[in-house]
Amino acid sequence: TDDDEDDDEHIFFTSDKNKTLNYSIIVNKGVITKIVLQGVNIETTDKSGISIGSSANVVLELVGENSIMVNSGDGDDKAGINVADGTLTITGENSASLNVAFEDDNTFNDAAAIGSNDKEDFKGTINIEGGKITAASQFGAGIGSGDYGEMSGTITISGGKVNASSKYGAG
Repeated sequence: TDDDEDDDEHIFFTSDKNKTLNYSIIVNKGVITKIVLQGVNIETTDKSGISIGSSANVVLELVGENSIMVNSGDGDDKAGINVADGTLTITGENSASLNVAFEDDNTFNDAAAIGSNDKEDFKGTINIEGGKITAASQFGAGIGSGDYGEMSGTITISGGKVNASSKYGAG
């Protein structure tokens, strides 16, 4: 953690170039924070790369190239960034990027890349204000609800470049 000039708490994650971290970032219920990803590559198995708790409010600032890859397929598929009932705002310069996808095309992941897990309703809020975002799923939405989940949340794209896709679901 670090304090910036506004006395807001920030959490910085920085990775050596091409180093993959087998960690998950968990933001507990009701927490308000800013996370800065700078050159981070997260690869997880059967858990979300970032999990945002109910009523939590997270600003995710992108610096450089970042990725979250999920290898899941045990029937309880997890989103790359789970924000089922919280708020996520993604910011970053035009050159900053985030790629959220599922590692193996043969895994048949049912979760959204950014949104809710498989069989979980998406009631949260996703705001994309900057950066280059690529969000790819297989049966869940690229951005939104996982497969078999209700979609009643809000997604607002006001800046950046977004490429959201799903092999068998909505982009």
